[in-house]
Amino acid sequence: MVDLHTHILPGMDDGAKKTSESLKMLSDAYSQGVRFCVATPHFVLHRNSDIDFFISKRAQKYAELCSAAHASRVPLPHVRLGAEIFMDNNINSYPDLSKLCIEGSRCLLVEFPSEKYDPYWGDWLHSLSLKGYIPIIAHFDRYAHREAMLSDFDGVSTVYQLNASRMFSFSGRRLLSTLLEKGVPVVFSSDMHNTLQRPCNLKDAFRKAKQKFPKEADLLFSVRARSILGIKEESR
Repeated sequence: MVDLHTHILPGMDDGAKKTSESLKMLSDAYSQGVRFCVATPHFVLHRNSDIDFFISKRAQKYAELCSAAHASRVPLPHVRLGAEIFMDNNINSYPDLSKLCIEGSRCLLVEFPSEKYDPYWGDWLHSLSLKGYIPIIAHFDRYAHREAMLSDFDGVSTVYQLNASRMFSFSGRRLLSTLLEKGVPVVFSSDMHNTLQRPCNLKDAFRKAKQKFPKEADLLFSVRARSILGIKEESR
């Protein structure tokens, strides 16, 4: 499996606090069958200098993680870099957006304010699409205004990411059924932040998907994510 949405970099955001916690998160993910994790720390873009500052800090935290992983000598998923970009403004006016793409792709993982709905969001995503980027809507299941988003984002090459925990609730599975009926591309990720309250739960969610959506389960938890990253075959 591939996890496109994680907060595993130590001390980068509200995810892992230390490298030891990062390693536990990655080890747990590996034991569940995850072979690639994308580190997507939270990022807010309001100034041109924000991107370079973020990239520098991310590189530092990634180096710390790699050093600890090498010393641990335990099997861990491959880690690629990305960002979870908070779309509270139109980021199309900022340069160097490609630096924020999920490594190996033209995809940008974006999240929106949960307390309001802005009809301009569709225009922002359309502009990103015209520039060759593919927006991935982070934890789409968490928005109360999903119907308006689906309507306004119609026609844009967009991927809808759902948190794996939603597979365990009737409302989450009903949402998935609706998205599948509409024919929009969906991918499941963990959005893990730690090993206790918000751990990786892809193994159990995939099992549930195999029961409830047997034809789509592999696509939702592996095939589409591997395609996004350009991984031709499952790594074992």
